[in-house]
Amino acid sequence: MSNQPKGESRLKNILVIDYYFPPLLGSMVGGFKLIRFLPDLGWQPIVVSAAETVSYPKDYSLLNFLNPQIQVHRIGHKEPAKAWQFIREKLRVNYEFPDHIQTWYRPALNKAREILKTKKIDLIYSGSPSYTTAFVAMQLKKEFRVPWVAELLDAWTTNDYLHGYLQHTLIPPLYNLLNARIRRGEKAILDYANHIITIHPRLKQQLCNDYQVSQGKVTVITDGYCEQDFKALNPRALYPGRLNITFLGGSYWGFQEQVMPFLKNVSEIMPETEFVFIGRTSETLRSANLPNLTLISNLPQYKALDFAAGGDFLLLVTLPTAKWHTPSKLYYYLRLGKPVLALVPEDGDAAQIIKKTKTGYVLSYQPDTMRQQLKAILENWRKGESKEFQPDPVAVAEYERSRLIEQTVKIFNAVSQ
Repeated sequence: MSNQPKGESRLKNILVIDYYFPPLLGSMVGGFKLIRFLPDLGWQPIVVSAAETVSYPKDYSLLNFLNPQIQVHRIGHKEPAKAWQFIREKLRVNYEFPDHIQTWYRPALNKAREILKTKKIDLIYSGSPSYTTAFVAMQLKKEFRVPWVAELLDAWTTNDYLHGYLQHTLIPPLYNLLNARIRRGEKAILDYANHIITIHPRLKQQLCNDYQVSQGKVTVITDGYCEQDFKALNPRALYPGRLNITFLGGSYWGFQEQVMPFLKNVSEIMPETEFVFIGRTSETLRSANLPNLTLISNLPQYKALDFAAGGDFLLLVTLPTAKWHTPSKLYYYLRLGKPVLALVPEDGDAAQIIKKTKTGYVLSYQPDTMRQQLKAILENWRKGESKEFQPDPVAVAEYERSRLIEQTVKIFNAVSQ
């Protein structure tokens, strides 16, 4: 094989358990951004993912980036009816463990067993954000004794977003029961996995401190952007001649309450502003009913990047308590080269990245202070002055995915020895 590394008799086989894989729209925050490059780095991925029939937004343009060498087994599962889901949430009995794709566990496990019985697998890798994938991988390791690397994108026991949602959709006894199971589940993942990869420095410290895990067992490899995704970039403003502020991707429970003061402040300071929200976040803002708010449910990734590149500012929002959170969209924002307006904890990881790369402004959550910050930023923008926005291309390039993937492959090679 032409791309086979010297000294290797064959590509090593890696069994990837990743629910969010193309064409599912969540795949860019899952393992796909890593997996598509593995055949060039000595690893042959065999993927177990969700079927195309699952009720989740899809972006079929992502299939254009799928390496034909990658084997993908798409497995369906029985999903709860949306009406039943709604009723359970209203009654606060929406108990799901490990998460909302729990019914995928058994069919995915059975397919993975078939693969392990017929192929030599050198390593198992479970992708995030789902925790069901980790439980599939954990059971496979127990049965077949194949080394396992688990990706944990976000916190679980200390996830501010998740627990805000759970407290709203579960009565206290069920929430307490689920919270206890989550803690036991997180500990089990840390105990059984040979290695943990996370993208958040603070999460590594939390896991090591809470579960007495050695520092060497958990590696921080930040998220990043793929330069290939920007080769055909065609910037275009949705509202030429007006100030365009763009938000890409998903959100979290309570997002509207966090973002509304920002929208109100900017609209009052600069009425000619247009806010463009592209992605699943648009569903949470439909009740906002603002005349200068454009909501686009889903777009192929390349079109979303075109609109973001053609706008004037990019918006990033996280919870005030989520100092650990560095959203995947942040790294694409860095590469787009537009100033980021970041409503994030000032002493959090996301703020540190923005300051390091000089790619934007960290805003206060306090509405009056935020208003003063925005007034200065937008007045300078109108004058064509942005002294604080001076992107450092060298610092931004540190987050290009090819560099980060090399770090991941080193872990794969070490664990599979």
